[in-house]
Amino acid sequence: MGDPVDKEKSSHYYYNKSNTKIQFSPLGNWFEVENTTMEADIESFEVFGPILGRDKNYIFITAHAVTNIDIDLPSFRVKNEDHMENIGFDKDYIYFFKKVYENENYKGTGKIIKGANPKTFIRTDYDWANDGKYHFFKSTKVEADFDSFKVLNEYFAKDKHLIFLSPRISLNL
Repeated sequence: MGDPVDKEKSSHYYYNKSNTKIQFSPLGNWFEVENTTMEADIESFEVFGPILGRDKNYIFITAHAVTNIDIDLPSFRVKNEDHMENIGFDKDYIYFFKKVYENENYKGTGKIIKGANPKTFIRTDYDWANDGKYHFFKSTKVEADFDSFKVLNEYFAKDKHLIFLSPRISLNL
């Protein structure tokens, strides 16, 4: 393995020894963890954060191109804040990215966070975010009273009416 692509933004993206490909290797631990050769354009590849990158054709989550949605690549950006490593923005939308295992292979996927305002969206912890009007669990808007909403721990949140176990399940008090 060669040098890091951008060691200030990520310790996972590296050039191969001949500088002809990009490798994804968490913390550069290619021997014990992972070393995946990416199908990225090396000339245009840019690191956005620990697990997000972009070339002229795709956004990448870890080593995998996101191909299931259209993203405005020229306007794509990230916010370098805590808990934002799998969130990206373009001129119109906020996206939630993840790596999924499908048909015996990993692939990158992205989902538009519907109803979220890209100008005011912030993550409040690893799974939760808000945009000043609504709260969101990962990529799902939660119908909650905005002002009384509070995350209790990694499993529970509440507002003045409900306890939230997940974005789809709640118990009336």
